[in-house]
Amino acid sequence: MGTMLYIIYAIIILSLVSILYLCAKALGLFGAREKPEHIIGTKVRLGEVDGLGPTPPKLPYAVVANYSNDQSRLDFIEPFSFEGKSEKYALVSARHTGYPVSRLSKRSLLAVNGALESGKGFVALIASV
Repeated sequence: MGTMLYIIYAIIILSLVSILYLCAKALGLFGAREKPEHIIGTKVRLGEVDGLGPTPPKLPYAVVANYSNDQSRLDFIEPFSFEGKSEKYALVSARHTGYPVSRLSKRSLLAVNGALESGKGFVALIASV
């Protein structure tokens, strides 16, 4: 009876290790890496912004300018004023959700977290226009 329990435990452990391996491999195969060349120059819109106060400003359209340090830089087409400061760009990332921002080239809407030029953080939905 004791030997049978060891065999069952071994099968369970091997199954769990196999599942973890396959999940990690699937992330590598199906786009867990950022591919900024897919979205550089794309015109985007940030909507449903949370974290910029009870009545957040309507953010202007932006263009994905570049990618560095796991963040995409969105240059607003026209600067806007927020809390007395002129905001010209925002840095966004979607790593908290498990997919890269460059996935926007294949999906219509993504959730991102980011920060304005002044450093004020936010969470928003981003869509290509």
